[in-house]
Amino acid sequence: MALFTEMMRLYRQDSVRKVDQEQVELLKQLSEKVDRIVSALEVRA
Repeated sequence: MALFTEMMRLYRQDSVRKVDQEQVELLKQLSEKVDRIVSALEVRA
């Protein structure tokens, strides 16, 4: 979960700096993958 928190922190920093759209899109895809992994782990727990 710390990874996700760190990603969101970086995401917000990037948003403030108006990073290019491509990088934002990659971050969104990455966070979706993390969501799926977390969901899968919760189902197993």
